[in-house]
Amino acid sequence: MMTVNEDEPLCICDICDDTFEICAEFITHLKSEQHMKELSDIVPRDSWYCKPMHFCHVCNYPGYDEYNMLLHNQSEDHHRKSRGTKSGPIYSMNLVPGV
Repeated sequence: MMTVNEDEPLCICDICDDTFEICAEFITHLKSEQHMKELSDIVPRDSWYCKPMHFCHVCNYPGYDEYNMLLHNQSEDHHRKSRGTKSGPIYSMNLVPGV
């Protein structure tokens, strides 16, 4: 049986190297400008335009791989924002320059 060590944080952001004792604080952190900047600095970019290869235009969210974008596109925040947006693609993969 797995036990929880109460001295260890409940949630860890490996991108920002932060720890959180409360999940709600972790979720708030994931939506913060600080986290988004750190994420934007590490996402893969195309070699021609240096734009993120995986990006949600609705949420202004740079993803770091296809699976991450799949999870993002299934999130409640994304669905709520996409219902309010009628124009433009909600997700792009900049694999071909100029497209």
